[in-house]
Amino acid sequence: MTGAEGPPPQRVRQEAAADGSGEAYQAGRDLHRTTHVHEAPAPVRPTVIRGLRRDTLYFTGRDEELRLLLGAIASGEVRIHTINGMPGVGKTALVTRAAHLLAGQFPDGQFFVDLRAHAQGQAPADPVDVLATLLAGLGMDPRSLPTSLDGRSGLWRDRLAGRRVLLVLDDAADSDQIESLLPGGPSCLTLVTSRSRLVDLDGGKPWSLGTLPHDEAMTLFSRLAHRGTRGAPHGIDASHTVSAHAVGISEADTDVVDNIVELCGRLPLAIVLLAGRLSHRPTWTLADLAADFTATTDRLDHLVARKRAVSAAFALSYQDLPPGRRRLFRRLGLHPGPDIDLRAAAALDGIPDAEARAGLEALYTDHLLEEMAPRRYSLHGLLREFAAHRSACEETADDCDRALGRLVTYYRSTAEQAERVISARGPGDPGLPDAGSALNWLRTERANALACLDHAADHEQHEQVVGLTAALAPFLLREGPWPQAVALHERAVAAARATSDPHGEAHALVELGFIRYATGDFAVSTDFHERALALFEELGDRPGQAQALHGLGRVRATADDYAAATGFHARALALFQELGDRHGQANALHGLGRVRYMTADYTASTELSGRALALFDAVGDRGGQGSTLLCLGFVRYLTGEYEAATGFQERALVLFEELGHLHGQANALQDLGRVRFVMGDYVAAASLHERALVLFEELGDRHGRANGLNNLGRARFVMGDYVAAASLHERALVLFEELGDRHGWANGLNNLGRVRYAAGDNEAAADLHRKALELFEEIGSPHGRCNALHDLGRTHYSAGAYATAADLYEQALHLFQQVGDPQGEAEVWNSVGALRTAATGAGEGLAAHRKALELARLVGSPLDEATALEGAARSQILAGDPEAAMADLRQAARLYDRIGAKAATTEGRRTAQD
Repeated sequence: MTGAEGPPPQRVRQEAAADGSGEAYQAGRDLHRTTHVHEAPAPVRPTVIRGLRRDTLYFTGRDEELRLLLGAIASGEVRIHTINGMPGVGKTALVTRAAHLLAGQFPDGQFFVDLRAHAQGQAPADPVDVLATLLAGLGMDPRSLPTSLDGRSGLWRDRLAGRRVLLVLDDAADSDQIESLLPGGPSCLTLVTSRSRLVDLDGGKPWSLGTLPHDEAMTLFSRLAHRGTRGAPHGIDASHTVSAHAVGISEADTDVVDNIVELCGRLPLAIVLLAGRLSHRPTWTLADLAADFTATTDRLDHLVARKRAVSAAFALSYQDLPPGRRRLFRRLGLHPGPDIDLRAAAALDGIPDAEARAGLEALYTDHLLEEMAPRRYSLHGLLREFAAHRSACEETADDCDRALGRLVTYYRSTAEQAERVISARGPGDPGLPDAGSALNWLRTERANALACLDHAADHEQHEQVVGLTAALAPFLLREGPWPQAVALHERAVAAARATSDPHGEAHALVELGFIRYATGDFAVSTDFHERALALFEELGDRPGQAQALHGLGRVRATADDYAAATGFHARALALFQELGDRHGQANALHGLGRVRYMTADYTASTELSGRALALFDAVGDRGGQGSTLLCLGFVRYLTGEYEAATGFQERALVLFEELGHLHGQANALQDLGRVRFVMGDYVAAASLHERALVLFEELGDRHGRANGLNNLGRARFVMGDYVAAASLHERALVLFEELGDRHGWANGLNNLGRVRYAAGDNEAAADLHRKALELFEEIGSPHGRCNALHDLGRTHYSAGAYATAADLYEQALHLFQQVGDPQGEAEVWNSVGALRTAATGAGEGLAAHRKALELARLVGSPLDEATALEGAARSQILAGDPEAAMADLRQAARLYDRIGAKAATTEGRRTAQD
């Protein structure tokens, strides 16, 4: 044989081994001696198949989550369930409880494995080592196990084939860590807990665990605090929630416990630690603990018990983040608002939108953020404190200030852009393509922007206060609540003064003037506009001067100073025309149109409003269009053109609803209610006025509320509910007096006088009508004078003073004809008919009622028509024509029934108001 021969045949080696001598010969070769180590047989290894962690003694709440989880497991459709949630939310407790309840269904083994993804001072468990432990638990000798992960995973699945095993994998880092541990057969069940949402795990059903519901949080604290005289009743099943009262917390302490659990953010770990702290301090009361916890500036320091600490749980998750994501998380803790979207987060962190989107999504996946709405995120209160603390420790104060400065700048610039889109002063962009999206952004971000404003004010960042308040001003004026808007603008005025910013101060004063006008504080509004005008004139700021003049025109008109109002609006119009500001021109024309209808110059009012509407249409300002349509509709209402009025008002309401303009909606509803009233639809009128009142109250519009109460009172009066009508008018009078609104006060007096007259108190009614007439004459309100003269005449007629009544009726009739109000004229002709029937004969009375009937049918006023028919019937009875009288009475009865008005004792009334 040659030296190229191969190794000895296998047979030789086998024989040598069998012989046991340790020697083997090969032909042509030397003797080879081998040494064999003979090991003792491996001992029999015990199996460990009941390895669940002990159940929680005081497991509380989660009844619904437990029920749903057990139900899903029972269905058998899914054999892997992943429970995810933020640190300390109670994932392990829930899974442990479920595992113990399910243990009997898995006789071949129940295993609990801590994967240590977030174990302090320990590395996450290696799946290779975990499989060694699991296989050893099944009785396998570790020395015989494969060394590779795939080999052990295959062996594990092989050993579980056909067995019914429950596997709990607690605190998993990610899907990679658990994939090789999952049983392969359908008879096994795996429950996984993780702080991360295991979105890449195939075949698993995810369950996200939130903080405890309020009542369950209180019960958990109460049970663990071990306070009270009763203690927990015997026989309570730990799987069921019991009330805080049942476990020993007195009624007096309920509010204290409520405060404690809310300060804990209803996070189970925080509640457990705080309750444990109390249970080990017998000298402390619940009030002591609450006071201590409330007063602290660092709640996390109080939530520690040796190795268990809320901050430590958070820190472990925080440390796992890459550096950029840690910075984003820290800065989210600086945001003073309740939630954030990706664009605000990008501004806060100074990163591109795409990077912010990825970072927010990753933090959400890791349960360091919650998604409150699509793409809107928030931090749990304790996580927010933790993040802010990390910012204070890891970043400079200047870095934090710059981050918040970027955020405020983002809110300011976006609010300005949103208003440009809403008012059609500028084009949309991909973020805010149209008015609807712009308004939605403002509403969604309102709380965040206001929180940033408060933060800037608290830290004396005056320029940010002035700028962001100005950007939000149009939105605050539209949507209120106006008392809050007043406070914000007053703060902006002070901030502008603190930085010697006259432009900022003047603009803030104008906005204050508009808000004070809206709330009915007309004298204060005038003062603010005058101060703003003086500043703008000193600065040579003509656009600002025009705005201030326009504001002065509006407030003086509402204060019944029509000459001054006309002058201010005319000056504003001239400036806007010089500046080429079509928006401003439209506003000034609209203001002039309002003054003209207040002075009963309806032709001029219609012409001016028509010009304003054309300009608003041309620039695409739908809010301005809506306001002008209401003005045009009101003129039609005053002149008895009810169908035309309704058309204008309904168009305006649609525009305001599309824009989400709450104040515009309230005004449109109120104007529609007035028209429905005079058209005899009192139920609809009352409903419209009630809806308007709700909006006025939400906005804080006292002037709107006063008018709404007055109008609703008129509807209740005609429907015969004199008690409710009187109460509504009296409430309106209180508001009008507080506001100093003489026009509204006069209307309220006159309306209350009608109620007193209908209720039989003629003397009180006459006194109220006289006072109303004096006020209407002082302020120069032709329509108001018409109504007061007519109503005062009725009290004289009732008292038998026919000559005085006739004179007052004649004055009212002449004024109604002069202002062009056929419905008011019909009312007076009905009163004239009743007087003439009583004083001069049925024939003259019948003629007057026929005149009233003609006018009522012309304008479509069913109440005046019914009153005319009823009056005509009385005249006909006196004239000896009962057949004609009965025919008219039947028609009148049908009308009264249809409109739901109280017949005979009342007559239709309408008070023109703005």
